[in-house]
Amino acid sequence: MHKQLNWARCIYIHLSHLLIVLGMLLFQWLAYHGIIGIFQLLQDLGVEKLKPGIYVLSKIYLPWKLLIGPIIFGIALFGWLPVKRGLIQGRSLRNWPYFLCVALLYRRLPGRRCRPARGHYWSHYLIRMRWILLLTKSYFLPLTIGSLYTSMYFFYLVQESSDRVWNILLIVLAFRNIGFLVDAAFATAGYALESKRWGASFKAVETNWLGWFFCLACYPPMGIIMGLFIGGNLPHQLEMFSPDSGFRIVCVILAVVFLLLYVFSIVAQGLRFANLSYRGTVSRGPFAWIRHPQYTFKILGFFFEWLPFFAYWPNIFFFAGWVGVYVGRALTEERFLSQFEDYRIYKKKVLWRFIPGIL
Repeated sequence: MHKQLNWARCIYIHLSHLLIVLGMLLFQWLAYHGIIGIFQLLQDLGVEKLKPGIYVLSKIYLPWKLLIGPIIFGIALFGWLPVKRGLIQGRSLRNWPYFLCVALLYRRLPGRRCRPARGHYWSHYLIRMRWILLLTKSYFLPLTIGSLYTSMYFFYLVQESSDRVWNILLIVLAFRNIGFLVDAAFATAGYALESKRWGASFKAVETNWLGWFFCLACYPPMGIIMGLFIGGNLPHQLEMFSPDSGFRIVCVILAVVFLLLYVFSIVAQGLRFANLSYRGTVSRGPFAWIRHPQYTFKILGFFFEWLPFFAYWPNIFFFAGWVGVYVGRALTEERFLSQFEDYRIYKKKVLWRFIPGIL
């Protein structure tokens, strides 16, 4: 009897997880076509700056659309295995929060004999946190998988190029894309995997609208819209030096060095990497020196990437605008994380946000 009960629970939990995944994919399908439709409409109205944005979005979401079928098939075929293992080990139903979200919602459907009191479903913090977390994963997982695809696509283009010449700029760009590839791989693993054993379970999510605004402003599609206002202009005719000059090469090398340092800060977070959520405080690697090394290195990388184009003086203000976005993102993250005791202790140990001894 006990074995049959475990199998019944296993099927229920597995079906609830499959339903959650289908809901995430449906949300992404609707969001993608809705965003592309709005961008296309604005372009038809004369906003030509959105044309590159449409191309970027189509490239980012292409692998996600190709993977939808295999993901659903794989989860449907093998998703019950970890559930069964957990039930055999004696885990309670509280160890399956997404199952509880679906099960408690199912209990509130019309016709149920034992329906809970009105309003109790959304009063549970766990329920609210998990639905917001699902929204966060639905938004970021396609972006991280798309970044994996675009990073690997660079090496495919280089390999297929008939006039490929491995000069210093191409080598530096290759390291740049390796950095993006590692960054996307760790980000994908961070959003896709949750494990208490590895210290990577989600404990809280951001609910303040300002924190969501500054975070989403750094990613497409909102980042593309922000680019209309603080985007900048980087055509080669506006460079202070020719593309083959020594100064231009030095700027590119420094930009890639800081990008790799940014990737190092992402790797230091391990599976705890995730935007708009709290999974525990990271104090190793560059986080032992400053509290926001990823934003420091990214801003410095942007600076050396944009430096040759500061001859077009509005780019200085555009760059300052993006610096303001990342500073706002760091401040809102600290406000959210400061509600946890271990992060408050970490703030007392690591005093500087961006630059040791200065800021």
